[in-house]
Amino acid sequence: MIDWVIVLGTLGILIPIILAIVGWFFQEETRILWRFIKFFLSNKHFQYNLVFKAFFPVKPIHALDYDVYSAISSECDNYDVSLNSVQSDTVILIPNKLGRNKILVHFDSIRELLSEEEPDEAFPDEYTLTIKLDNDLGLGMRDLEILHDYASLFGKIREIIQRMCFNATLPTKSFLLCDIIRDLDTITSKRLLEDLKEDAKVTFQKQNITLTLNKPEYLLRLIKRYIGY
Repeated sequence: MIDWVIVLGTLGILIPIILAIVGWFFQEETRILWRFIKFFLSNKHFQYNLVFKAFFPVKPIHALDYDVYSAISSECDNYDVSLNSVQSDTVILIPNKLGRNKILVHFDSIRELLSEEEPDEAFPDEYTLTIKLDNDLGLGMRDLEILHDYASLFGKIREIIQRMCFNATLPTKSFLLCDIIRDLDTITSKRLLEDLKEDAKVTFQKQNITLTLNKPEYLLRLIKRYIGY
């Protein structure tokens, strides 16, 4: 016959021990989840910045000029893009529907950037297209949709420049960087994570997080996944 007093007494001892072991094992994951919940409930604000880079194996056939801006303005009319200035290989835009934060678009020749240190022939004739926000965006956890809008606009600008300036040549590599500037330390002791599912890398530097995305459409999903780390 089962002595239920002994069984219940034993369970009373074992259950707290098991829960303590499980809690210890998942301590970091639990803290990360709880931190995210607190961020979301309080609409915690952080600073965000976006930089898109694409590398082209050919020299541009068209400068970044008013014609390029006109195409961007016409094809991205839902963003109401106005021109701030045109400089040498640089266009500064303002997407009025997204606020007054400027977008900087410019070319860089990798060979020219590195030729001061190495012979020219050591580097391919490759050009980098950079599209970036001029200033950080202060956003709450429930206000991140605008980052998706900026990333979508960056993608459209890249397509237009690829067509007009690089004769529709595909880039050898492209990615979106998202810097998250926080005012608190990381929980995780890891410094680099590779998210194979979303084809991204996550770098932790003291308080801040940098997401490197080969697929920018996963931006918001990855921010929410790693913001509590």
